[in-house]
Amino acid sequence: MVWHGIFGIERNVEALLSPTHLLEALGMWAMVSGPMRTAWKRSDLSIANNWMAMGPMLLSLMATMSGFMFMTQFAHPIHTPHALLSSADAALGVAAVLLQATILTGIVLLAVRRWTTLPFGSFTLVFTLNALAMATQHDHYALVPPAALAGLVADLLLRLTKPSVAQPVAFRLFAIGVPVVYYLFYFLALEITAGLRWTITLWGGAIVLAGIAGGLMSYLLVLPSGFVESTEKAPIR
Repeated sequence: MVWHGIFGIERNVEALLSPTHLLEALGMWAMVSGPMRTAWKRSDLSIANNWMAMGPMLLSLMATMSGFMFMTQFAHPIHTPHALLSSADAALGVAAVLLQATILTGIVLLAVRRWTTLPFGSFTLVFTLNALAMATQHDHYALVPPAALAGLVADLLLRLTKPSVAQPVAFRLFAIGVPVVYYLFYFLALEITAGLRWTITLWGGAIVLAGIAGGLMSYLLVLPSGFVESTEKAPIR
């Protein structure tokens, strides 16, 4: 309240970026990520396919991802479908796709990196609930089904490619495929329900960029084959 007393009450984007509100959000993330962090410490990976055991972790994963997306909703394609507006908003729209594709893929890859197998339907659940949460901001509920379908494809890709540290190529293909499928279905849903204002060059390029972002994220979690991290300190000159 001291901050508000000095600088006033924030509105719109200011409310999301206020330092005090970001600190509150940090506390929220620490709280909702609790089940995920607890599951992370378990050494028994045999329960990874068990819905009863992994359900709380998946809900925690969804809540953590949704928290990040809520605080960046000013640049979220479900919150504001820029592809339905004029091409003058294309730059912000593509930037929103890139940002959210990075958040989505980063959270998904983090889970896959820790648990190479998950109950079938895990990403369907996570993507659906996350899209539903974002859709409530401006009643864009027509964008929930494509997210659910993308989650189903992600579950299938997880089964087919079996991404892991031991299979870096599969890991990268999965990392590229998930955001590509997600935003392909997203743009198709917009075209079917309202009609895209963007050209195919714009929305097609946005999908490709989402895939590139996902592929780059994979290198943060799984190093290239044959790469050995040096533990030696560089000499001080």
